[in-house]
Amino acid sequence: MNRQLLRAVDDAAEALESREVPGELFAQVIDLLEAITARSREQAEQALLASSMTVAERRKLVLELARDERDKRQERQRHFARALFGEPAWELLLAIFISEGEGRSLALSKAAELIDHPLTTTIRWVEYLEASGLLIRERFGADRRVINIRPTTRAIAQIEAYFLGEKDDLDSEPAEPRLFGRGSSTARG
Repeated sequence: MNRQLLRAVDDAAEALESREVPGELFAQVIDLLEAITARSREQAEQALLASSMTVAERRKLVLELARDERDKRQERQRHFARALFGEPAWELLLAIFISEGEGRSLALSKAAELIDHPLTTTIRWVEYLEASGLLIRERFGADRRVINIRPTTRAIAQIEAYFLGEKDDLDSEPAEPRLFGRGSSTARG
């Protein structure tokens, strides 16, 4: 979210304060504005910081934010059933993004272990994310049985935009991938 929008929200809050608005309604509006802008302010600060960084510093910041997100999700699973908040696709994207950022390859079986989902579920989401243009599957050099997964350039750009609160400037969205039956992709080697 950019500074102009944050300034507009602040101006709207000041305008509300200067007018005669019933107290309860005023409090509800202020609470709503604060809820909307809380995350946005944090993202705006990160984006402002990122705008003055080198590409390497920016990638390091986003990698750190992705690790924090992963850690928060893992902590939440210690307190609540996974069924309440399960998002295997996002967990998978975080895992491959972090592995790529750390310069490590990520085998499909290791990804399933990292996101704590069965291999069959992980494969299904890998197929979906691959069809969406967000990850690539590759056979490992000498051992053709091992399949590594990594994020596409597009996935990296979208994850960076997400964590920095930037608008995703990608030109086009891919067609909705077909997860089952014809049109689903499989690893080839």
